[in-house]
Order: sequence, then C-alpha cells, then structure tokens
Amino acid sequence: MQLSDPIDLDPMENRLTPNVLVVDDNPLHQELMKHLLRILGYRAVIVRSGEEAVEAISKDNFVIVLTDVAMPGMDGLETARQIRKITGYEEPWIIAVSAMKWPNAYNECLAAGMNDYMLKPVTLDDLRNTLARYEAPLASATS
Repeated sequence: MQLSDPIDLDPMENRLTPNVLVVDDNPLHQELMKHLLRILGYRAVIVRSGEEAVEAISKDNFVIVLTDVAMPGMDGLETARQIRKITGYEEPWIIAVSAMKWPNAYNECLAAGMNDYMLKPVTLDDLRNTLARYEAPLASATS
C-alpha cells in the first residue's frame, strides 16, 4: 500500500477518539503512523523528539502515546519516564515502537513506564490489534 492509495474506512472504525501522540524523529515513520491511525479513525499529533513529547503532554490530554525507542537526545525510555513524572501511571497508555528487538526489550520498556511494545515496520493489523487492548480505557475517555 502506498500512502496515496484510496482508503476504505470501516464505519465502525471511523469514530471520535482522543488524540494519539506519535513520537518519532523519522519523517517517513511519522507519516506512516499518521496514515495508519487515520485509517483506524484516530487523530494523530506528531512530535519529533522526547523533549517535544514531554512538552505536548504537559499542554494537552493524550490517552495513547506511540513512541520510538531509539531517538537522538531523549530516547523513548527516558521519554516514558518523564511522561510518568507528569501524568502518573493511569494514563496515557505508552506504547514503544522500535525497529530493534534486544534482549529484555519488553521488560525494559515496562520498567520505564511503558505499557506495551511493537516492532517496526508497523502494519495496520499490528496497530489495530495493539490499540484493541486499550479500547475500554479509550471508550471511557471519550464519554
């Protein structure tokens, strides 16, 4: 699928949801995540760094944060730690998105305050299945 291909939206997926914060320094990954989230009916707010993510979290309410792990400056693990200092552990749901699978990756992400872990390249099904685990909290946030 190309980013310019027409999209058939499932009416059940075209729903009003909270903003999803996408933290990634790679413009191609930013556009891919924005596109996939749009297909699923989510609004994406894109930032390029952990520092920008922390600033965005302090100004707006996000229920989901999808963050790259390997970024220059503040990496995704430190970004999650800083977000947790601001928000606590109830929300937002923080999901690591990484091209790397290292030993103990999942456990390190959880220890940093993340809730889940996805490997790049992210597919529409990967994203749909991961976000489905958080449907109940998302539904209550839009009520």
